[in-house]
Amino acid sequence: MDAAWLTQSEILCSHSVQQVLLGSRKPSTQATYLAKWKRFSCWCAQHDTPPLQVPVPLILDYPLSLEQKGLAISSVRVHLAAISAFHPGDRGHSIFSNTMVGRFLKRLDHLYSQVRQLVPAWDLNLVLSRLTGPPFEPMATCSLLYLSWKTAFLIGITSARHISKIRALTSEPPYTVFHKDKVQLRPHSTFLPKVVSSFHVNQDIFLPVFFLKPHAS
Repeated sequence: MDAAWLTQSEILCSHSVQQVLLGSRKPSTQATYLAKWKRFSCWCAQHDTPPLQVPVPLILDYPLSLEQKGLAISSVRVHLAAISAFHPGDRGHSIFSNTMVGRFLKRLDHLYSQVRQLVPAWDLNLVLSRLTGPPFEPMATCSLLYLSWKTAFLIGITSARHISKIRALTSEPPYTVFHKDKVQLRPHSTFLPKVVSSFHVNQDIFLPVFFLKPHAS
């Protein structure tokens, strides 16, 4: 399966270089692409066409069928990205770089523009007040499930971090350090953020302590 991720020119690279290229996509991205490629392969089987030999004009029928089933345009683009990762392309160019595909996606955005549904407004102060009462307080009788929910929410709302970065936090030292006036959190060393740079990889989360107990007022 590793060879399927590499283009014809990338296969000519050394094994060490190939491993670096294979690691350019996160495991979550690889799993997503594999699932969507499998779905595309099933669609090709229904049309009696090998997935690696499907021409671009026929490939465009697939995302159109997905959109007509109610899939969002952003999700359709992910399906095409998955196809582009495995398909050899057309005349040395990937599926995404094909001018016909670009025009198709642009027009698809215009024809099937997504209208955001209005969602009820929520009150942060109301949510915080609920967290100071049962079943979240008192902490001595709070279940681990509710305590985990409360901790994750407070970290998310005060740090504005993505859910993936919050899931990468751990209570084990040296990733969590308690100071007198704050708690210092750092994602696990194996976690890679969306933007992989020295700043984002080593960026800590600092949560100041409550000077008064949250349930005192």
